[in-house]
Amino acid sequence: PRDAHFITSRICGICGDNHATCSVYAQNMAYGVAPPHLGEWIINLGEAAEYMFDHNIFQENLVGVDYCERMVAETNPGVLELAERTEAPHAADHGYRTIADIMR
Repeated sequence: PRDAHFITSRICGICGDNHATCSVYAQNMAYGVAPPHLGEWIINLGEAAEYMFDHNIFQENLVGVDYCERMVAETNPGVLELAERTEAPHAADHGYRTIADIMR
């Protein structure tokens, strides 16, 4: 059980801290251990920092390329053609007429 948070933190490769923290919470519940109130604050601050770091990596490096016009044109031209024909929801609010316009 002591190694659970080490193992779970390496499963994903991106958000290891979140998996490790959940694993530690599960161990605490299993053993009936409650961290002190200040310990919870420290955990939450660490999780908030990790959240900001992880989501930037995920959005910019892993998901963002899927919505980049140039990348989609090279890898899935049919998807780009569909995006050019698909009207963007709430176009009056943001000014982009089609999904392809958003991708540019």
